[in-house]
Amino acid sequence: LCIPGGAPGGLSKVLGLRTEETDALYPGEDVKMTLESSGSCFAVHDYQDVIHLEGAEVIARFQGGLADKGPALTMHRFGKGCAWYLGGRLDASALSELYCRIRTEAGVPSSQDLLVRRDNTIDVQVRSTDETRYLFVMNPSERPGTVEFMHPCSQLYSGDDNLVNERSVWEIPAYGAKVLAQKIQ
Repeated sequence: LCIPGGAPGGLSKVLGLRTEETDALYPGEDVKMTLESSGSCFAVHDYQDVIHLEGAEVIARFQGGLADKGPALTMHRFGKGCAWYLGGRLDASALSELYCRIRTEAGVPSSQDLLVRRDNTIDVQVRSTDETRYLFVMNPSERPGTVEFMHPCSQLYSGDDNLVNERSVWEIPAYGAKVLAQKIQ
């Protein structure tokens, strides 16, 4: 694959970097990524990018491989937001930790911040506008499940305007769903 001007092509300005090369890693090759702020270390597998900074801030660096000591994870402030670039493949638990950090820094609440508790069969997804947070509560299992909310919400999906009182427990029927709205303060 050849990208005129180098990878990541038209996103170079947004990401504040360019990649010179992508190096394939052998199975079992010992390459790690270390976060500069905490020293947390994650195993990198499959590939690593050789990254040249053009305004991006280094969040983590590689240990080992062709890009040893080079940027592994970067963040670049652009416009009203910021763009993140990960120059290697991580496992799911490492990605989860990184996504949590990015979400927290962006001020985006997790569904866990909005719930007191939920059954493990219940899935909650959150989408927001400037004024309203929408909670999509789904139960993909064959058994009813419960969810307890921390803040008042209005139920939208059923068409009624029942108010979810603080810390109220809702039962979500088997294969059921509720869409709730919550005012952002």
